[in-house]
Amino acid sequence: MDEVVERGVEFLLMHRLYKGDHHGFKVINESWLKLQFPCFFYDILRGLDVVTRLGYEGDDRIHDALEVIMSKQDQDGRWVLEKTPGNMQTSLGQRGRPNKWVTLNAMRVLKRVYA
Repeated sequence: MDEVVERGVEFLLMHRLYKGDHHGFKVINESWLKLQFPCFFYDILRGLDVVTRLGYEGDDRIHDALEVIMSKQDQDGRWVLEKTPGNMQTSLGQRGRPNKWVTLNAMRVLKRVYA
């Protein structure tokens, strides 16, 4: 793996994908906890997708982020679209409703971690 990629992943992991290591591990940006599709900006699910695709699914530092994702799963096993980018030409789901794309991305991450 490229050294720059490794350093980037290490930076994400050092911050548990969403926490400030120099601020008592508090949430850096609350909007990062809102699941979105399409993902034009960073969110916790996108961070998990990246690090697990790169083979870091066994790293203990993703545990907090996984707990956040699991806490957002509804009783039917789906995830809700919490945030949408503005000025979209088409709708890819309604905010506040279960979303097939967010659910697919969450399931992919969980499969990498728990398979």
